[in-house]
Amino acid sequence: MPKAYSLDLRKRVLEAVAAGATRREAAARFHVSMSVITQWRALERKRGDVRPNPPGGARPAGRI
Repeated sequence: MPKAYSLDLRKRVLEAVAAGATRREAAARFHVSMSVITQWRALERKRGDVRPNPPGGARPAGRI
């Protein structure tokens, strides 16, 4: 599984968008996709921060 983008990168991208850059411009400048910027903006509105979610836990054992 790929690593999550750093918190610093997430904040810099969203600051650029807040300062007036379009998602397309920010995506090209920081080498991320436009869809991930949309996800980060939604996460920021929902939770108030853009920290990545913790990695998932172990799967429960399937007992037969």
